[in-house]
Amino acid sequence: MAGTFIGTVKHVSRPLPADKLEFGRVINEFESQYCRIDGNKTYANVDTLMAILVRGRLKDRRAHFEYYPNLQNLREIYQGRHFGNLIRSLPYEPIGKALLATAEGYIGMVNTSAEVGDLVYFLVGCVIPILLRRNLSGTLEVVGDCYIDQFDYEQALLGPFPEGSKVQMCHDLDDDPRLPSLPPEWKKQKPEGDEKLPYFRNMDTNEITKQDPRLSYDALIARGVKLETLYLT
Repeated sequence: MAGTFIGTVKHVSRPLPADKLEFGRVINEFESQYCRIDGNKTYANVDTLMAILVRGRLKDRRAHFEYYPNLQNLREIYQGRHFGNLIRSLPYEPIGKALLATAEGYIGMVNTSAEVGDLVYFLVGCVIPILLRRNLSGTLEVVGDCYIDQFDYEQALLGPFPEGSKVQMCHDLDDDPRLPSLPPEWKKQKPEGDEKLPYFRNMDTNEITKQDPRLSYDALIARGVKLETLYLT
């Protein structure tokens, strides 16, 4: 397995409770510690914290989902300390999850089995970061997925979007300005039946894959992405 390192967990919050007042306290405690400037490191702001609570499910980014909240409404509800309304506004159920901060200044959401010292990686073929833990044998075991808003669009592999870009979620990568054109031997095929994502055919070898060849290990290495070989148990 190959992946790129994102960060090391330095803090895991208490689990987010169903009680609205306790829910608010956990969020407030986390905000006071990690939505600020700490020395030379700038942690995320309140908007990032709100995006984490919904795991990026925002109308601002996914306009075709009418029932998703927009970021401004969430921010106003939170800053007004209406925690019951905040919980009801979330399309994703965060109760029982925990908030994390990494030593590198990222914040995110994980399951409660996360521990300080766990490692956050973005694995080739995955769409969100994965939390790993080194065991006594020296190999890594998967703890679970890890939502970090700063890596919601494969920034760990493709880098940031050009300044001034407005990002909207879609199933087609052709409009992603960070990607080059497909290699000439590859053709994208339209999805069939109930499939939503396209697939790719190599016209020389007749190989068929759902993974965009521009995101393969060799293609990423050629782009200069620092990938590590990871041994998972």
